[in-house]
Amino acid sequence: MQSRLRVQGHPIQPMLVTFPLGLFVSATVFDLTDVAGGPAFLGEVGYWTGVAALVAAALTAVAGMVDLWDVPVDRTRRTAVAFNLVNAVMAGMFLLSCLVRAHSPQRARQPRSCSPKWSRWPSAGSACTWAPG
Repeated sequence: MQSRLRVQGHPIQPMLVTFPLGLFVSATVFDLTDVAGGPAFLGEVGYWTGVAALVAAALTAVAGMVDLWDVPVDRTRRTAVAFNLVNAVMAGMFLLSCLVRAHSPQRARQPRSCSPKWSRWPSAGSACTWAPG
């Protein structure tokens, strides 16, 4: 398969794929470390790493769609479409996560003392300690 987008004879899209993959994994590791009790700034780092991953995923998707334009309808095209759909679903999940956290001032886990309503949420319950009274 020949790519339309090239830099010095090398296709761009395979080079771009590594960025969202690495950034999504890094964002997940930062968030899990933050929830597990790591330093508070890791939630902020995880948020901004997720935003960078979304930008990289968008660039990768555009490059993939340009390359997909010339692929004949066969198994290669089905594989490329499946890859782009997985990329879109993964980016959509991270976009939802970033949108939920965007209005939080610290974009990290919930503070150590939470209201009782947060204790019902598994993610907030694991990141908060609620003491009655």
